[in-house]
Amino acid sequence: MSLELACRVNAWARSTQRSTDGNWSAEVDGRANDAALELSSPLDLSWAGTATLTFDWFIEGGFDLGEYVALDVSTDGGTNWTRNVSLIAGNESQEDVWRQEIVNLESFRTDSVKIRFRASVSARNEDANVDNVR
Repeated sequence: MSLELACRVNAWARSTQRSTDGNWSAEVDGRANDAALELSSPLDLSWAGTATLTFDWFIEGGFDLGEYVALDVSTDGGTNWTRNVSLIAGNESQEDVWRQEIVNLESFRTDSVKIRFRASVSARNEDANVDNVR
């Protein structure tokens, strides 16, 4: 199942600059402070025996210490968030390469799960992308 994400601020946009399948990805393009790309509607995972989120993400070379893209999860429709469930960070994570992530969501199984990607980037020439969220 593919998930529909919605941007809460203008820092995230559809991009054809880079993607894993040749179409488009979500991209945050410089000068963003906790810019959020959030699941449009909550998911009901309360019935699921297992729950796994997979996605691909990318940070461009030049990401500095303190710059990141993070995955957050909410079990109450977005009122409260568990921050940094997964994180890629400048000067810590490998840059200029797509990384596939698999996140076990079993501890988050409720009837109102939301996910969001959050990014902080300081310069206009630094980009990060998220693709194939399932």
